Amino acid sequence: MRLYNLHESLEKLIANKEFQIEIIGEDSGWTVVVSSREWSNDLQRYVYDEIGSSTDPSFLGAYDFAAGIVSREKG
Repeated sequence: MRLYNLHESLEKLIANKEFQIEIIGEDSGWTVVVSSREWSNDLQRYVYDEIGSSTDPSFLGAYDFAAGIVSREKG
């Protein structure tokens, strides 16, 4: 994946309401968890189902993983 504007690309990825993306870490270690997000009429709240997670020594590696999962799931 080639990113020309990381800030704009990250905003678009996070703004996607079908997924929840968590990227946690600092300097030498990053953890990313990507979950699908759907509204449950029964529970009257969003429910989440983890569809992928990974660790990476760099933020861009974690971001690339999340972007890959979202791209794959969107078809």
